[in-house]
Amino acid sequence: ADRMNPAVAPYYQSFSPAMLQTLKLIIDGFGAAGTPPSVCGEMGGDPRAAQILVGMGLRKLSMHGAAMAEVKAALASRSLAWMEKLADDALLCETEADVLTLIENRA
Repeated sequence: ADRMNPAVAPYYQSFSPAMLQTLKLIIDGFGAAGTPPSVCGEMGGDPRAAQILVGMGLRKLSMHGAAMAEVKAALASRSLAWMEKLADDALLCETEADVLTLIENRA
């Protein structure tokens, strides 16, 4: 969904379990093919999303320069094992609200 279009913006859900599960399949598929995947855009620049993406196996994030310090701090504040557990739990959630609550409770 085009997050800038008011008619469809409510359908833009970065933290939707379906979106996260799709990304996990892509990350795993690229990894199995020996090609490291990367993410470019809003999710990569969101500290909460970055922790989940790294927990799912992503190692290349591209983002606006203004987001780099906050994302770097978020990633440095947690262990890889912690991010992997967060990602595993997020993938089991039923709704985007559940994922966001999970993230909030783990902060």
